[in-house]
Amino acid sequence: MFNNFYFAVLLAFGTFVFWLSLLLSNKRFRVVKNNTKMVISVLIGLLSGSILFLPNGPQCCNNTNG
Repeated sequence: MFNNFYFAVLLAFGTFVFWLSLLLSNKRFRVVKNNTKMVISVLIGLLSGSILFLPNGPQCCNNTNG
């Protein structure tokens, strides 16, 4: 179960780096309205994912199988 969350974190980090490179290299992506919509969407995604991760996080750390 933890491997899926780890993959999601790496995917989010890669997406952030890609978004940052687009933001710096392309003037079309520097529009504040579009960026605020994207930030709100990311926050909604993080909050919906945390509903699953927060209850399972301590259980993964206390797992005796390895």
